[in-house]
Amino acid sequence: MSDSIKYILPKDGNFYKANLHTHTTVSDGKLTPEEAKARFKSMGYSVVAFTDHELMVPHPELAEDDFLPLTGYEMSIDSELESPYKRTYHLNYYSPDPMRSASRTMAVTSVWNRDYMQAMITDEMRRLSTGKRVYSKEFIQSLIDFATEEGALMSYNHPVWSLQTKDDYSGLKGLFGVEWANSGCNIMGYFDTMQPIEDLNSEGERMCYPLAADDCHKDTEYGFSWVNIKSKSLEYGEIFEALRRGDFYSSTGPEILEAYVEGTDVVVTTSPAAGIFLATGNRQRQARRMHDEPLTKARFSIERMYEKLEFSPDKSKLWFRIDVLDEKGNFARTRAVFLDELGE
Repeated sequence: MSDSIKYILPKDGNFYKANLHTHTTVSDGKLTPEEAKARFKSMGYSVVAFTDHELMVPHPELAEDDFLPLTGYEMSIDSELESPYKRTYHLNYYSPDPMRSASRTMAVTSVWNRDYMQAMITDEMRRLSTGKRVYSKEFIQSLIDFATEEGALMSYNHPVWSLQTKDDYSGLKGLFGVEWANSGCNIMGYFDTMQPIEDLNSEGERMCYPLAADDCHKDTEYGFSWVNIKSKSLEYGEIFEALRRGDFYSSTGPEILEAYVEGTDVVVTTSPAAGIFLATGNRQRQARRMHDEPLTKARFSIERMYEKLEFSPDKSKLWFRIDVLDEKGNFARTRAVFLDELGE
């Protein structure tokens, strides 16, 4: 492979702290959009995706030089109407257009039967509405495809709370990411994992990034899980494309200051850490653990990964990522990097 440096996180730009899953009084959140903005800004956030249920409401009035609202919404596709065993897909749609309020992924029949929400249904939403939603992987794929055609990004939210299994997500194509940390669900005891992301990465899905978000229905669910986006500016298009490229890491605590590949070495610099790990989709994971002092830098050789290429059934599906663990048990994670991105 080339000896040139390949950046996992961009060399240039600034980090912008972001929450990608937010509910307000537009649906079932406890804070108004203005109150949610103030809460996030007080905790150092620069970007918030407003993803209320079934309605996509732009919030240009919240934009400032140091704060960017992203436009989106959360959709639900349920296996049955009411049951404690109800399985459900929850997906977030992120719009590339800050003023978009309708999409082919929307279903007017799924807008909640609350007068103020019904009053927000537009003629454009009715025109584009998909009609009745169907709990099937084929229907979910059609929604992802619609979003992709519209230039949007689609995330797969809190699979554990949703009672989802591998049968529900294996084979899906084009997901932007999956939540491995969701504060609202964690508080209730529904702890998501990296397994769906690793499964999809190992199926060859490259834009299936690890996401961490608050979900924040209640005012006690703010500031626990986030992404740090590396971008040249806090401009809507720049931030959106940085998300599309995976120019961010997700975290529940630690910071990843830089991450790059130099020759056959992976180099990462972090905030004080108890462990820094090279995670892979096979048995070539590596670990650096603190001894007397916390770690702030690690170097891993991936030369053996190249040596073992001959044993891979599909070389295009070999990947690694960086995980960072702090002394409180919190993690930060980069996207997966596929070996063939790095050249020979």
